[in-house]
Amino acid sequence: MLYHYFGGKDALYVAVLEEVLARLRREELQLDYEDVAPLEGLLRLFDFIDGHFAQHPELRCLLAFENLNRAQHLRKSTRIPTMSSPVIGLIERLLQRGEMAGDLRAGIDPLNLYVAMVSMAYYGKSHAYTLSRIFETDLAAPRWQATQAIETRRMLSGYLLTTAPEGRERTTIVRP
Repeated sequence: MLYHYFGGKDALYVAVLEEVLARLRREELQLDYEDVAPLEGLLRLFDFIDGHFAQHPELRCLLAFENLNRAQHLRKSTRIPTMSSPVIGLIERLLQRGEMAGDLRAGIDPLNLYVAMVSMAYYGKSHAYTLSRIFETDLAAPRWQATQAIETRRMLSGYLLTTAPEGRERTTIVRP
């Protein structure tokens, strides 16, 4: 039946990837950010991403496997790239609103921001076992994960705001 419905194991695996990523996108896009301040909307999106990775270890495993295999199965999907553009559009709208209001700094690329948000949410969860062993601290513990989410939220806020929290001056880094 596998070959009848999917054409083979690889096609089944692509279908699983598509479904897991489609679930993430559907849930991301159900969040409503029109009535909240842009910074709060972006932080809520980060909270959602962080929670989604915490609640779906299968997604972390699938992504790790795909990275090890240089996205060989993801490349076979025509659905996955089109699924991702709406969330980038959502981030872009929030950034534009925040920039126009003078609350968020100018020039933030939506894709770079999304990748940073996913990285901050994903890494500490996907590498908790090895990092726990290296640092002899249980990074998978709920308390550690909660503290990490709070600290990451602060980092994200500091990056996005036009002025640093508590009145400190923001340092602008110019790259070649």
